[in-house]
Amino acid sequence: MRYSIDVLNSSKSKVAELTGMVNAQLNEKANGMALLAVDTVEQSEWLYIVPGTSFLRLKTSDGNTCGTFRVIELNKSRLKERPSLGITARHIMYDTANEIFADGINCFNYTPAELAGLVLGHSSFDAGTVEPSSNVPFVRFEYEPVLNCLLRICALTGGELSLDEAAGEIDLLNSTGSSNGVIFRYGLNLKGAARGISMSRLANRVYGVGGGEPPLLLTGATSSSGNKYASDSSSTSTYGVYEGVYHEPILEEAVNLADTPAFDGTYTSGLCQGWTKAGTPTLSKNTGPDYYLYGKTSQRIQSTADSQGIEQPVTVTAGTVYSFTANLFLTSGTVRVQVNDGTSVYKRPEPVTGSGLVTVRIENWKANNSTVTVKIFQEGAVSADFYADSVQIA
Repeated sequence: MRYSIDVLNSSKSKVAELTGMVNAQLNEKANGMALLAVDTVEQSEWLYIVPGTSFLRLKTSDGNTCGTFRVIELNKSRLKERPSLGITARHIMYDTANEIFADGINCFNYTPAELAGLVLGHSSFDAGTVEPSSNVPFVRFEYEPVLNCLLRICALTGGELSLDEAAGEIDLLNSTGSSNGVIFRYGLNLKGAARGISMSRLANRVYGVGGGEPPLLLTGATSSSGNKYASDSSSTSTYGVYEGVYHEPILEEAVNLADTPAFDGTYTSGLCQGWTKAGTPTLSKNTGPDYYLYGKTSQRIQSTADSQGIEQPVTVTAGTVYSFTANLFLTSGTVRVQVNDGTSVYKRPEPVTGSGLVTVRIENWKANNSTVTVKIFQEGAVSADFYADSVQIA
């Protein structure tokens, strides 16, 4: 098979063909950055090649396109008696390395298609075919390159990225290659072979350590069987024990005292179990992803009068200091979140208003009695429409 390389301008229109190539090499692997390196001695072509705005298009002799690559580096040198231009170009799918996922989102039980659509909503490319189908239990994306987010999805699903240039879509496939039944045999169709093993980064027994004093450990995790570590028995039996540690100081041991804190319980007449009406608001179960952060549901409250909302009594230990957090989605009105222990009422100085996701934190209050009432409600006479997504008392 013979190949040729066209030079494209910033609009991806052909302006020249590389006729003076003396060397060309394409390096690519699944989910790895594909680079095309070319050396050319034909100086008349050089003026069309500008890093960042010019492209190289690799084609077969029958005209089929094998990929478009953005020029990222030029290196002028002398090859024997003739000057030479070295060109390094990166496949355009990896322009996503320069696009930022400009948000911070926790994704619980999303499908790979939902994750791809969410991430590529911050890219010039669209989401295309997505073959992996199993839900991803949890992943968080937060102000990072779109490419990093895509590679994380690949790591979680086992998928491989592929670009449909004509459609401008990035596909997530189970495999980008194909199986043609070829067997490589040394001395027959394989001239040489080598296999290397590096154990420099091997860890088959990992200790997980969080924050707090004493620190949160893995002893309560199902996979650790009561140990402070998780290990791979097949690896330890083959290579011996290689220990490592993973620190996550922001994680501390906490028991959420609220009932159905993620509003994922059974709903009766629109009200989630564990909660009661405050006044006469209109309540309903929300399953639309625009209005939940944790789980797959949230409690919608449509109120028309002051103090209408939902509330829940929570058992606490008198004299203990607690913190309370509530995640809400507002669409209209003014909403108040408070904790009442029968002696004191704990709340933020101002209620919340506007639209979008709001996190309300009421920190470091001491319970005077053994029961407190958590209440989320409309404040003032203006009707409100809001969603309670999750709460925590710890």
